Amino acid sequence: MAGIFLEEQRLWIAKGTYVDDKGRKIKATGETEVLFKRGKITIESTMRLPVKLNKVLELKNSYTVKPVKKGKHETEWESKNPTSGNFKGKFLIAGTYIVSTYISTDNKYTGFETFEFRQDGSYMNKGYLFFGDNKVSEWEMVLS
Repeated sequence: MAGIFLEEQRLWIAKGTYVDDKGRKIKATGETEVLFKRGKITIESTMRLPVKLNKVLELKNSYTVKPVKKGKHETEWESKNPTSGNFKGKFLIAGTYIVSTYISTDNKYTGFETFEFRQDGSYMNKGYLFFGDNKVSEWEMVLS
């Protein structure tokens, strides 16, 4: 069941919490759209963080994902992030989980995130981004 995220063209609405490098918790909203184009999966993701009165920071990622081959449990992806650069990673599908591990193409950033498929059809997404040994951010979002 976890793989539905990579098998279904859909717009997911995200709500949750973002924690910055100073430990500040910020209420976050956004969306993740999964699209199928030319034999590849495209994922467009936006997270919105209110940083000041009437000012919102948008964090955007654009992913290109190789389709998961029949009978397989992993695939590769690449992404472009206007803030932290380009990344390469893998999605691993196991039971009700999708685990993503990644590294920036300049080898400065690393991270991982999990997507747990829940009985109500949503995903609990948790992730961490590191710059060297320092945690840059973490997040916990529900995608529904």
